[in-house]
This record gives sequence, structure tokens and C-alpha cells, in this order.
Amino acid sequence: MKFGTGEEALVLEPEIIYEDKNFLAVNKPAGMLTHVARTHADGTRTDAENNSRFTISSEGGSAFGGQDSRERTLVDWLLEKHPEIKGVGDPLADSTSSLQASSGQVIFDRPGIVHRLDKDTSGVILVARNQEYFEYLKKLFAEHKIQKTYLALVYGAPREKKGRIDKPIALKSGTTKRTVHGGKMEKEALTNYELVRNIKYQITNNKKSENAVSLLRVMPKTGRTHQIRVHLASIGCPVLNDPIYAPKKEKLGTGRLMLHALSVEFTSKDGKKVFIESEEPAEFKELSRYGT
Repeated sequence: MKFGTGEEALVLEPEIIYEDKNFLAVNKPAGMLTHVARTHADGTRTDAENNSRFTISSEGGSAFGGQDSRERTLVDWLLEKHPEIKGVGDPLADSTSSLQASSGQVIFDRPGIVHRLDKDTSGVILVARNQEYFEYLKKLFAEHKIQKTYLALVYGAPREKKGRIDKPIALKSGTTKRTVHGGKMEKEALTNYELVRNIKYQITNNKKSENAVSLLRVMPKTGRTHQIRVHLASIGCPVLNDPIYAPKKEKLGTGRLMLHALSVEFTSKDGKKVFIESEEPAEFKELSRYGT
């Protein structure tokens, strides 16, 4: 199979794939931030993906009470579609850091958001619609009682068809990059994976070179920042098109990060089993036609 370097994937609209009175399940597109990380006392905000700050004006009508020049996030979209979530979440420790609407009501930076996906990762994300269910889902995540399954297309192939990566992840000093080789704020991290198929391909500008990619099903047991990306890179199988952990690799297909949160599984507050699965992205479906 041949691949060429394509254009970056367009940011599409999120899609609600499940909803009831307590929570939503949303299929987040690749290229969209889940939320803005923090609001500071001086009115600036920190971008969740790269720690850069931007300023929000005091006038206008954005979902956060003012216009701003930053890109639209999943939270912005959610507040437009489901404004009831605006009072759901964890209050900030410093109340002076909270943005307030003209009415004086505090609007949380991350209303309804119990967990997040990296900007360039697509797939299922859960959103609480009331505070009681926010606390319930938060507790399930803290106790590792929500089973998350991802699809990952990676460079190369793992040595074993099934494996477990048990390597602590830390923040690399002086950067926002994560590493398994020691650093600041090291935390335990555990990821299981299994091989779905191997795929042979040729890069279009180098027809003599045959290379391999692999489709993996990945089940993280902890939820560290960039965990899957760091762990897979640590075994020599970085995620396709990863600009941080595989910067020197040839970009393939559309150029998007080939990581997708496929499904979540947990027990609801009333004791029922819940399984929610998103649709496999077209980029993954195309590759799934090939391989062994």
C-alpha cells in the first residue's frame, strides 16, 4: 500500500453519541482542544495543550462571558448545546481566578469535563450533566473503574502481539514533554496493548523502501498526560504523525495523529453496565482494509 503526506485533518463538529439525564458521551474530532486549562487572576488563560497564555477581552458574548482570540474548544461547543453544564465541575481553589458572567455567576473553566483527550486525539469523552454524576464519574476514574480502549496506528511493530507497559511517566525538565527516563513529578503509569494487524506500505517519494505500520488496540489503566503516546514510543512504536514523540518520522495519510478513543465501559450509578463505542474514523477504516 502507498501513502503520501496529506493535508492536516480538518476540525469537524463533535457528535453526541449517547445522552441521558446524567451524562453525555461525545465523539470529539481530532484537532479540537477539550478545554482551556486555567484562568489566572490577571484574566489570562493557559492553553491546555501547550501552556501558552492568551488574553480575553471584557466585552463580547463568548461562552465564557467575553470574546477571545483563541481557538474554539469542545467546552465552547458543549456550552452552546447544553448550557446546563455550566455549573458542573470542580470550583477553582482561588475564586479570584474564576471567570464570571455579567450576572456574577461563576463559570468553570472545564464545566462537565471529567477527563480529557489530547487536542489531536479523536474519540469518546464523557461529560457530566449534573454535579452528582460529575462526582460519581470522577470517583470511577480515580479508582480506575472506567475501561478505556483506544485504536492506535504506530510506526513499526511491537515484539509481542500482546503486552503491558509498566513505566512511570515524568515531566522532562524545562519542557512540557513527558518521558519514561526520569524527570519531575514522576507518576506510575500502566498501559496494556494488543496487535490487531500489521500493514506494509511504501512512502510515495521513496518507492524502494518498504516499511511497516501496525494497528494496535490500547487499554490504559492509568490516565497520565500523553500516556499512550509516551509508552508506545518507549517500545519503539510511536503513534503515526506524532509531532512530539516521533518528530523525525515521515508523516502519512492526512497527517493527523493516528490515535482514537474507541470506547468506554463502566457501571452506572444505578448498577447497570454501560458500554459506549464511537465510530472508527475514516482514516483508520481505510487502513483497516489492508494488512495481515
